[in-house]
Amino acid sequence: MACRRVEMLELEEVPMQDIEYADSFFNSFRISYPDFDEWYRRQASRGRKAYIHRDSEGVLDGFLCLKIEGPEEDFSGYEIPLRPAVYMKICSLKVSAHGKGLGWILIRTALRKASESKCDGIYVTVYPGTKETDALIRRLKECGFLYHGHRGREEVYARNV
Repeated sequence: MACRRVEMLELEEVPMQDIEYADSFFNSFRISYPDFDEWYRRQASRGRKAYIHRDSEGVLDGFLCLKIEGPEEDFSGYEIPLRPAVYMKICSLKVSAHGKGLGWILIRTALRKASESKCDGIYVTVYPGTKETDALIRRLKECGFLYHGHRGREEVYARNV
């Protein structure tokens, strides 16, 4: 199954330290993940980058953070542990600009980066139950991600690259 093709919007890869994590754009992450600010600061201090999109007024409306994990990663806390392999993890993905195809573009970017990085698979964990996360889960499924159990309150979705 392939992701829907949409007109390409310009994404920018930037160091996370250059993005204001206190921005209200990230409030929904804070609601579902109380340690978000601490996690974000830690990732930024490690030099991690993210793909972002800003609207015509410069307001952040799309965010994608990726991480490569090796076969030594511990998946024992997962209901159905992922097999040892090289994975691209979608650490954070959010879109506030609806109707532009930005969600599709961010997912396709993650899939392309996983392929370019020669990853065996790609996965994401999602806190379900909100309109926003349920829409994300639908998009993931349309792009070939399958439900792979849960880890605590999070659902795991994965696919081969």
